[in-house]
Amino acid sequence: MNLETHALIRALEVVNNQVPYVARALVEERLDIAKEHEFAGLLTGLGELPHEHADGRARQQGTDTTDESPSPEPPAELPSSGNG
Repeated sequence: MNLETHALIRALEVVNNQVPYVARALVEERLDIAKEHEFAGLLTGLGELPHEHADGRARQQGTDTTDESPSPEPPAELPSSGNG
């Protein structure tokens, strides 16, 4: 596994480990506003990493970096927002 892939996997693991805590804290209405912003920043940063990783792989393979793949299917059951 190359360094870029390792970094992407590590970033995914970090966010994945925090999701249950953040979700529980949101449900229980005890998540500090600053922590919510901090987590949002992590998600925003994480969102670009897979694109960058895929672009790097495409450059190595000499292929087009345009994302033409279909979006992944959403989870079968999304949590209710409680607003409807």
